[in-house]
Amino acid sequence: MKLEEFKNHLMQAHINKTLLIGKHDPNNLGMTFSKKRSVISHQVVEDIPKFIREGIKKVFEHENFQGKYYEVVLTTYYEFASSGVSAYSQVPEKGYDRVVAVKGKAIGWHIYGEDSCNIEADIASGNLRNKVELD
Repeated sequence: MKLEEFKNHLMQAHINKTLLIGKHDPNNLGMTFSKKRSVISHQVVEDIPKFIREGIKKVFEHENFQGKYYEVVLTTYYEFASSGVSAYSQVPEKGYDRVVAVKGKAIGWHIYGEDSCNIEADIASGNLRNKVELD
């Protein structure tokens, strides 16, 4: 996939209101969930079209057991990409430096946050493979 095609998929999901599902929306931090989750930063979600146009520095496509997994590296304009939130918590605990985009079977294209250290660990363990940068 080309980078522009990837961005078009994200923009269409944004238009369809499926790009940011509830548990990853920072406006839903007041809700608790039974499992650990990531929450996309307010800075990213306040203007998603701008983030798609200008905030994406690089995208790496990986494969995992579910299909394609897209690691998004943000430009320096964005202080951080997302945060980790523990189960049953309303408080972000750790800043994450990546946004991940996937195309789910039921939801379609959507984004969530991840730490690049976790991504590297998944590559090392073989859970993610065939890393390719989109151009």
